[in-house]
Amino acid sequence: MRVFLCDYSGFILAIPMSSVCALMLYENEARQTVEHNAENGNTYISLPRLFELGEENIRHGIILKNTEDEDQNIDKNRTIILTTEVKCETELKDDEIYPLPKIFAIWRLSAMFSGIRFDSRPLLLLDTGQLVQNLYKELTA
Repeated sequence: MRVFLCDYSGFILAIPMSSVCALMLYENEARQTVEHNAENGNTYISLPRLFELGEENIRHGIILKNTEDEDQNIDKNRTIILTTEVKCETELKDDEIYPLPKIFAIWRLSAMFSGIRFDSRPLLLLDTGQLVQNLYKELTA
């Protein structure tokens, strides 16, 4: 599986390329964890704020694929994940990724990850669908 790797203090985040439409530079400041821009309909999710790592610099926006209509304008009605700098893209073998140990269940964000690889620092595989679903539930609750 092809992934983008983003470096956070304490772990590396892997974002599956299969769920990514485009990558963009992001130079604004994220004031909230989730922000909706009424002008263009885009929703921005700040991972450093979500992970409570406010000191991390946001460098890239990852525009997620819209499963309803891939022919839509890339600038409107999109979900954009704001993250630290995308360091590289790489291939992860399925047998390198393991289910999250049950101990991770105490971390409220654990449901947003579909797997883990242990190296010098853990690599967490982001489940973008679960991330979006959980955050939209919180917004509409």
